[in-house]
Amino acid sequence: MPEVRGFSAIRYNPEKIDNFDNVITPPFDVINPEQRQELHGRSPYNMARILLPDERDGKTKYEAAAEDLDAWLAEDVFKQDDADSIYLLEQTFVGLDGNQYTRRGFFAVAKLPEEGERTILGHERTFEYKVKDRLALTKACEANTGAVFVMYEDPNREMDFLYAQMDGRDPDLTATTIEGTHVKVWRVAHDDRVPAFFEQRSLYIADGHHRFLTACVNKRDTREANGNQPGRHDYIMMGFVPLHDPGLIVYPAHRVLDIPEGFD
Repeated sequence: MPEVRGFSAIRYNPEKIDNFDNVITPPFDVINPEQRQELHGRSPYNMARILLPDERDGKTKYEAAAEDLDAWLAEDVFKQDDADSIYLLEQTFVGLDGNQYTRRGFFAVAKLPEEGERTILGHERTFEYKVKDRLALTKACEANTGAVFVMYEDPNREMDFLYAQMDGRDPDLTATTIEGTHVKVWRVAHDDRVPAFFEQRSLYIADGHHRFLTACVNKRDTREANGNQPGRHDYIMMGFVPLHDPGLIVYPAHRVLDIPEGFD
């Protein structure tokens, strides 16, 4: 069964960022070219500069992303938390039906499965060129830059104790994304009840199949290079949402096909 635990995240320093709207982004693979250009222009510290970087000064785009990441850490724009934590997330958005929804979940890390284990289950076909792209970014930055969105079953609502902490104080971060989703994040202490809960659960990937496969390939490559020693490469950052959450909405994926001339 999956091993899930807290971790010490690298986060934006609120002393350096006046408006978090200008630095956060959607996942890399849903940002269109126009949004990418807008995000790059919002702030020299926008996360799109790491996720979707530009070539510059004779450097590859991956080398440029790593250079920015190192610089932001040196400038204290990014700071790493001093203790393993769990990061609670609340997203409020308007659905395709025009109604407003709120989704709650949390960020933690999960241990990547060994060969033959089926503890983290996906459903999408993956493409080699996307994995190659994300793997190059991962190796250049030596960082996990995007979470995998997973779902889990909790029919008895055993994890409600975790989400209850959202109601006790103001969030540590509030922002609105480029597509209008209102985001709140709370940092809370790691709790041993979390890994204990997931010992008997499976995880189902909702989004992020390429990020997940990239992490698996990176784990394999790193183990081959370091004599199979365990380390950070054995884990991946994930966003966890319970299947019963009212904001966990799945819409059909409609595809429009241009019929070629003469097609019968």
